[in-house]
Amino acid sequence: RRGRGTAPPAPFRSRPVHRNPSPESVAMARYILRRLLLSLVTLWLLATVVFIITNVLPTNVGRTILGPFAPQETVDAFNERIGANDPILVQYGRAMTRLVTLDLGESYQSGAPVAQRLWPAMLNSAKLALLALLLRHQVELVQHHPARLGVEVGIVFLQFLGQGLGALRDGLGAQGDRALCFGSALFL
Repeated sequence: RRGRGTAPPAPFRSRPVHRNPSPESVAMARYILRRLLLSLVTLWLLATVVFIITNVLPTNVGRTILGPFAPQETVDAFNERIGANDPILVQYGRAMTRLVTLDLGESYQSGAPVAQRLWPAMLNSAKLALLALLLRHQVELVQHHPARLGVEVGIVFLQFLGQGLGALRDGLGAQGDRALCFGSALFL
């Protein structure tokens, strides 16, 4: 109770709370950092092994790509253009630099950048990985909420199936959409 002549209490001011991280969160951060560093080392080792296999084994790159009937002058010019005549350490440094900067070079068949052909394939792989993740989620969901499984699996299945059932679903309308959802859920 406030008496006469006393000032009202000061407004509440929030101060930032500085908490020390828990030992578990510090351990998890160290674990994640260690795994990331180990994955980088693994990728470097993999890239080095692939480089050794493709560049150290005795073969003529120009002859392999241009074929056995290509003139020797053309093969020599091609080897010079791609740097196959450079010392092996220079080739290795160039390969690792291109790998780090994601410069994947040009296709020997079409001459187009490899990245233009690689990224659509990576997108398809990402879609498959997402679908696998969603299906794994559905398997875990069945343990806790089995009634929701049919609807969610049906929706995901139809979204990733493509044009075949998509066109059929569009042609059948809302009732057909529900029937296909139910049917695909039963199928899965």
